[in-house]
Parts: sequence; C-alpha cells; structure tokens
Amino acid sequence: MDPSLDLETRRLLISTTLAAQLRRRLGRRVPADSGPGELLELAHELGEAAGSVERAYRLFFAPPYPGATAGAEDVGGSSRLLLACRVSDRDGSAIGVAFTALIAGRPHRCRWLRHRRPFQKVGGCRQTFTDTRPACEAGDPTTRVA
Repeated sequence: MDPSLDLETRRLLISTTLAAQLRRRLGRRVPADSGPGELLELAHELGEAAGSVERAYRLFFAPPYPGATAGAEDVGGSSRLLLACRVSDRDGSAIGVAFTALIAGRPHRCRWLRHRRPFQKVGGCRQTFTDTRPACEAGDPTTRVA
C-alpha cells in the first residue's frame, strides 16, 4: 500500500475512534447550557479515557489528549472550547495534530491537520493530491514553479 494512504487510513481510524469516544461520553451534542467551566470539565473527562486509545493504537499525545487550549470563550451567546494535541507513534514519527472542538449546543468534533509535505515536480509544476496532471495544467496558476 502507498505509505501516504496508509498514514491517511491511520488518521481516519484514530479520528473515528476519538469521535466515537466523544459520543459515548457526551451523547450526540454538547449540552446547550454548558458554560466555560462545564466545557473544561468535559475536556478533563475526555482525557481520562484517552489512555485506552493510546494503548490500542500505540500512540503518544503531546500534550495529553484532548490537548492544550487557550481557554473557553463566550461567542454569540454560547461557549466554545478548542483543544489541540500532537499525535505521534510510540517511535516518535509524527502522525498529525488532533483538534477537538466543544461548542455548547452543537455536535462535538475531532479533526486532523496534516503535516505538510512537498509534492514532486512534474513538468515545472507541482502535482495535486487528486489530479495526476500537474496543477498548473489543471487550471491553477498559483502552483507554477519557477
């Protein structure tokens, strides 16, 4: 299997597992009346159960899942909390950054930010993920390489 697809498959599996854990702990939505303090308590509860995910998939979360935050915010009459942590293999190979968003009254989210990697040059242009033709031939003039 292509190593990049293998990594994407692992990210999808980990993300799905974390999202399922969120659903088991919180139900389908974060309670609508949750204030900043309650969101921080929910995040702490999520961290207590993350050890099983780390052991099952041989991962390391830094800082520990669900990660670090700048604090809860009140926005538009509801509270939100965004957390992030780096995810790597036990051998230290980077997998990505896991973001968890807890927003009062909304479904919870767990998403990834991929580590950027360069694409091979083909005919003076860089390839895209989804197109086998160089991006500049596909109509994207911003990807031209001098």
